[in-house]
Amino acid sequence: MTRHNMASVVFMVLAILLSMAARADKPTLQAHSAYQTIVPLTVVPYPCVSVAATGARILLAKDDLVALSTSGAQDSSQSDKQRMAFLAVGRASRLLSKVTPTQDDLGCAVISLDISMEDRDTLFVISELLEEGKAAVVREGRRTPELKIFVDHASSSIMGSENFRFADGTPFLSLTTWVSEATINIKHGLVINDLANAAAQVRHTSSMGVPR
Repeated sequence: MTRHNMASVVFMVLAILLSMAARADKPTLQAHSAYQTIVPLTVVPYPCVSVAATGARILLAKDDLVALSTSGAQDSSQSDKQRMAFLAVGRASRLLSKVTPTQDDLGCAVISLDISMEDRDTLFVISELLEEGKAAVVREGRRTPELKIFVDHASSSIMGSENFRFADGTPFLSLTTWVSEATINIKHGLVINDLANAAAQVRHTSSMGVPR
């Protein structure tokens, strides 16, 4: 082997070692999920409103939405807790504004949602009430509420989501809770610097954003 060829081999080995070291030093966030079992309402919460989901309808107590929309949280500039309560007021109010005079076969007022960005924001109120066991879920073609559902809190290095499923694993409601582009927690209106903390924040908040 000539001196030139030997030098080329040495440089190649050094390049490979440097590349391996760079990959080893770079932290990565692995995709993961946390499953939560939910016991929803097993009776229709009259007076109620009905929201269409995929292969299901979600029944909410109208009184719960009214209470949220009039909770008195008028200022979003104070603490994270106040900001999240302020968001809940606006979202519940917008959800109530979508109630129509039409009633479904269970006697619940139908909510008409256009899943645009504005209407999609109201889904966070629905997801919170689902997680708190304050909503009933009736599968398509049935009249009685489900006895158990699951929510999958999924996160990766680029986004976080919540996926609500029936007991057999079939999804009926999915929403994005944060994205890494600006590391914003969409659900709770928080700017978060660390992606791992963002995922944890989504999993460990409840009841319109009040930390557990």
